[in-house]
Amino acid sequence: LWRDTGDILKEAEAAANKGDSETAVKLAKKAQAEADGALNQYYMEMASYIVRSLEAEGKGKAPNVEAAKAALEAKDGKKAYDLTKNM
Repeated sequence: LWRDTGDILKEAEAAANKGDSETAVKLAKKAQAEADGALNQYYMEMASYIVRSLEAEGKGKAPNVEAAKAALEAKDGKKAYDLTKNM
């Protein structure tokens, strides 16, 4: 999770406890978006590392590597990671 995600969840919980459902839901969705972003960042970093390693081994033109590069360009970390994790 990113630095502020926990604080946002605490704010959402406090809003819910006060009966402010609208604010609680808004903050919970914001925290979910941050968590999704953090997970995508993890996958992007892992896939980037694998792609660089494969390129260093001379395997940078393999079909899955090319597809992973396209997924990285599109900021789709999970897809990029799934394409490379078993290579």
